[in-house]
Amino acid sequence: MTNRKMTILFASALLLPAFAGAGDMSYSYVEATVGQTEIDVGNGNQVDGDGFGIAGSLAVAPNVHLFADYTTADFDANVDANTIRVGGGYNQGITESADLIVRLAYVQSEVQTPFGNFDEDGFGVGVGLRGTVAESFELEGGIDYVDLGGDSSGDTSFSGAARYFFTPMFAVGAGIAIGDDVTTYGINARLNFK
Repeated sequence: MTNRKMTILFASALLLPAFAGAGDMSYSYVEATVGQTEIDVGNGNQVDGDGFGIAGSLAVAPNVHLFADYTTADFDANVDANTIRVGGGYNQGITESADLIVRLAYVQSEVQTPFGNFDEDGFGVGVGLRGTVAESFELEGGIDYVDLGGDSSGDTSFSGAARYFFTPMFAVGAGIAIGDDVTTYGINARLNFK
């Protein structure tokens, strides 16, 4: 496990005692993100790509939500990467202001190159914590595993996010996800439908 992954895991473990105040978090929202993706290609070399994403979640019961997201990144040499996730999640309050979240998703990934397109699909599973640390400030951290089949042995990533709510409906935030060879980070805007 890399030092960056250990740092995110440790920070996530420290989040729970910090949660205070009223929870009442929405699981019905849309979110738009702009960000950057860094891929470690070995020998100390790295490939960077800029991209965007859109995500949505819909609460269908007090503890159950459906979600979907689409992300894309453009790299040098006319290489584009697109990922779609569709799935369901279970959110359970563990304190007045913190939820434990478990998610399962179908994942489809496509890489477009001048030499052809490469498609893979598989599944993803994740577990995390989400909670409020102040009246308008929310933190989230988690661990995700994605297996796209084929020759891939799967990828584990650690993520962290922070959001500030200007109103109960509108928030801006920042997030980072660190995987085996891929790091993504960006800023986002979220609109709740609660």
